Amino acid sequence: MNKMDQEKIEKEAKKIMDEFIKELDKIQLTKEFGTKRTFQTRESFENDCESEFRERMFKNAPKERKGFIVAEKKSW
Repeated sequence: MNKMDQEKIEKEAKKIMDEFIKELDKIQLTKEFGTKRTFQTRESFENDCESEFRERMFKNAPKERKGFIVAEKKSW
């Protein structure tokens, strides 16, 4: 495929997409999709973490920043 054919195809594709978007704008949705939750599935709880446990956990963590453990990702 030469460069002129490629440019022609790109222009036609852009024209088709622009026309499609114009037609989509004309459609008015009357129905909402999805569900709305009226209640939460988890019960709230108080954080009763012992301070000693927290200190031990951060002491064992290789990296810690602003009260969070920094863990590696995708190292496998």
